[in-house]
Amino acid sequence: MMGLDRRRFLQWVWIGPAALLVGSNPACRRSESESGAPSADPRLGKGRTQDPERIADELRRRFRYLELDEDSLARYARDYLRHLGPPSLAGNDLYSRFLLSSDFFQSGADESSTVRYVAFYDPYVTACRNPLARLDD
Repeated sequence: MMGLDRRRFLQWVWIGPAALLVGSNPACRRSESESGAPSADPRLGKGRTQDPERIADELRRRFRYLELDEDSLARYARDYLRHLGPPSLAGNDLYSRFLLSSDFFQSGADESSTVRYVAFYDPYVTACRNPLARLDD
């Protein structure tokens, strides 16, 4: 018969509950769309799309106060689908990542200038790119 020694006690008290908390936290798990794997569900879930034109339309709608380069919208939509899979149109990742992927912040967040797509913003895709850096000062 195995007794309850100090090591086993610590495993039960600390490691067991910690593993349960981390494993049950949704922020610690990546969904299929975040990992870039294609979704097996043909409906893609509510608010998701694989249509680059629909993504471009959503960007136009969200940023209607900005002058957006049309070619940039199409390129960004294709790159988003290639790197992250179908985006959620209800979340903010698609929209904030577009601004970070564009020259919006590099031009001083000037809403009167045309916003152009530069490179897909993802530290794992384009390393060492910081769109918020002001190097000309």
